[in-house]
Amino acid sequence: MIANKYVYVKKKSALKAVFQAAIGLALLVLGTVTARAADMCFLDDYNSTIVGQNFAFPAPNVCKSFNGYELGTNCIVSGTACGTKYGEVRFNLNTSCSFGYFGTSSFDISRLYSDIYQAGFGYACSPNVTSGNWTCTQWHIRTIPCPNPHALN
Repeated sequence: MIANKYVYVKKKSALKAVFQAAIGLALLVLGTVTARAADMCFLDDYNSTIVGQNFAFPAPNVCKSFNGYELGTNCIVSGTACGTKYGEVRFNLNTSCSFGYFGTSSFDISRLYSDIYQAGFGYACSPNVTSGNWTCTQWHIRTIPCPNPHALN
């Protein structure tokens, strides 16, 4: 009789441990699936803030879409960000504004040190609609905490 009681207690403890592990695994998986990236903000040398909506840096050797806007300007920004195996993220973005401006920008930024001054370097180009020539500027960029609220215009 004592041997049966020992087997029953041992079996009950094993089932409890399996149940707890299953709950922990389910929470981990569901938490990962339902987690959503927060907005990521970038500040350049010209004091322009670009907001990447629900954006997080892609993993090395992975590209992902970038959708966002320039804070306070009514300009939409979209494009691609690709992680490199060297710890950088490379962006190629297009900008379109309600007041007629459009252009393209490209920059690299350090994944590890993205928030330090001059963490990234890039350029932006836009056409001069009068002459038909393109004008390009170079600048530095870094990540910053997104201001609250950070509305489109």
